[in-house]
Amino acid sequence: MASESGCVYSEFMYDEFMPVITESTLGPHSISATEMDVLLRLAAGEARAYIHDASGSQVDFPENLISVLATVVKAMHQDDELLLLSRHRVMTTQEAADFVGVSRQYMVRLMDSGVIPCDRTGKHRRARLSNVVAYQQVRAATRKAAMDSMTDMMVEAGVYDHFYDPKEND
Repeated sequence: MASESGCVYSEFMYDEFMPVITESTLGPHSISATEMDVLLRLAAGEARAYIHDASGSQVDFPENLISVLATVVKAMHQDDELLLLSRHRVMTTQEAADFVGVSRQYMVRLMDSGVIPCDRTGKHRRARLSNVVAYQQVRAATRKAAMDSMTDMMVEAGVYDHFYDPKEND
């Protein structure tokens, strides 16, 4: 789903078996400089967005949608790529492993042990993106807590009071 440049917008539609993915690529040159300026001002909160319904009534654009739009606009402006996924997206063990940054076999062990809930179809395991993201968030929080604890221990031991000077050891 990567493109050479720009944002990649993926839309998931479900048939009876698997999601069907459609891609649209947007880049900074997909719109005019004036349109980009207006969108950047909207992203910065300096402009307002409205929707006009069929009767012509003006309705404020929902704030949570503006937040998502702001993320997309900033990525477009920086010529960065962005991938939007449904939290209900079902991932293979390899996709989940790549997403988290672990080996496929380790991901299989996480799924088999129940750490990451999954569904099985024959020999194949499938996990929802929301469950993989939840695991990733817990893993990050656990790592941060461990690093904070080690840092506190080093501060208490006075390690940060002494600086290593390689010239002293020559």
